Amino acid sequence: MARRRRRHARWIVPVAVTAAIIVLGLWGYLRVMKFEELTSVGRASAAWGLRILSEHDPAGASSSLRLAQRQFASAHSLLGPDWLRGVPWLGRQLQAADDLCVIGEEASSAGVEVARLMARTSNAPQEGRLTTLLQLAPTHLDPALTSLTRVADLAAGLSTDGLVPPLADAVRSAKRPLADVPLLGRSHDLLSLERYLFSREHRFLVVTQDSADLRPTGGSMETYGLVTFGPQGFALTTSADIASLPKDTLNLSSPPGQAREGRLSFRDANWWMDFPTSATRMAQFWKNLGQPEIDGIIAVDIPMIQELLEVHGPLLIPQSKAPLTASNLMDQLTDVVKPAGKVTIEQQRKRAVISLTTELVNRVTDMSSDQLLPTIDRLMQAADEKHMQLYLLDPAAQASMVAVGWAGALDPPEGTSDLVGVSNSDVEPSKANLGVSKSLAYEVQLKADGAAATTLTLGYRKTARTLPGIPARPWANYLRAHRLAGTTLASAS
Repeated sequence: MARRRRRHARWIVPVAVTAAIIVLGLWGYLRVMKFEELTSVGRASAAWGLRILSEHDPAGASSSLRLAQRQFASAHSLLGPDWLRGVPWLGRQLQAADDLCVIGEEASSAGVEVARLMARTSNAPQEGRLTTLLQLAPTHLDPALTSLTRVADLAAGLSTDGLVPPLADAVRSAKRPLADVPLLGRSHDLLSLERYLFSREHRFLVVTQDSADLRPTGGSMETYGLVTFGPQGFALTTSADIASLPKDTLNLSSPPGQAREGRLSFRDANWWMDFPTSATRMAQFWKNLGQPEIDGIIAVDIPMIQELLEVHGPLLIPQSKAPLTASNLMDQLTDVVKPAGKVTIEQQRKRAVISLTTELVNRVTDMSSDQLLPTIDRLMQAADEKHMQLYLLDPAAQASMVAVGWAGALDPPEGTSDLVGVSNSDVEPSKANLGVSKSLAYEVQLKADGAAATTLTLGYRKTARTLPGIPARPWANYLRAHRLAGTTLASAS
């Protein structure tokens, strides 16, 4: 009997172990299948939510994105206890799956917060909707950006090394759309800016730049305004002709190319193509003129206004012959009706810009729910394309602004060995830049010793077209080519 029991024990143990392995394998397989199903459906729900959010359905987007959150969380729960991450090979697979789930959850969470912000703002009265948006923004933007920073950190560490093929494919599938999200890499700095901007009420100096009268940061400064921005909303408190400011008192010598001016003035202080450098000078003038304290300077130009008119136009102002649209804006601003009396055409144009900006601010302040996302999209596009440049006096906030790419700063990546920038400045007060087309070619020839010979070729062509009220003048261009330190000019023609 004892011998028979020992024989039974010999085959019972292997059978039991084999059965356990089969059961565990089947259980693991079923969990893997369920994991793949949940993450796949989660991705689809998130994609659908983002799509209908862009189509102005924030309530539906929020519902779909919350569903995606739950699906990724359910998939996450299938990965077992944390101690399994320490098991060789298996732990690598589980950690990668864990990261993918957290990315899905956090990205969906960020989308939910944005959708909720849009929904709450859309449901508010249209009058003062921009103020409502800004009042609600910190409650939703802070957690949304916090989630995006987690996504960015995890996405930076995603790798297919050592993963089984299905999981490696999932990582690659996740990395592709993440690479197409421009805000992701800027999420940490955007979070810092959001917390700075909504920490209190701020006052910013806003200057309009006329690209028809070209200057290095975008154009001759025509008008200025003061705006308040913060957790209580947005308001334009002042809008005036730049020439109405008191006489400059810093007594700074004009830089090369401005020698005809003798002394540098506030309206010509945007002489450096690196906007923070120009804005620092402007801030010095502003303070020395005894003007209200400001937290920063914002420069905008005509292309940005045209983008907003695409969403909020047409606008009718007293100085224009026809309603202003994105397509006719430049012509209308150069063809304003000269009034009777001592007001010059140039003064009337500036009055037209003041009327335009005031009316446009009113439209944006009271925008419809369908205009919310397009307005935000156009403003971010304008900042990306340097049609809106922002300078903050707070050093930490300004560092974040430079990192985000909205400061108009010359900020070449670390290790850059070659940089060229071309600056054109119209040094005669006119609109002569209208009708000028420009071309640039840059050729680099590497030598055997590691040095490089570069050739910069610039082309300019001006049409014979004349504009109403604009005297036909040659383009008085002051050209500067900026290079990294250490560059030697071999020849010029």
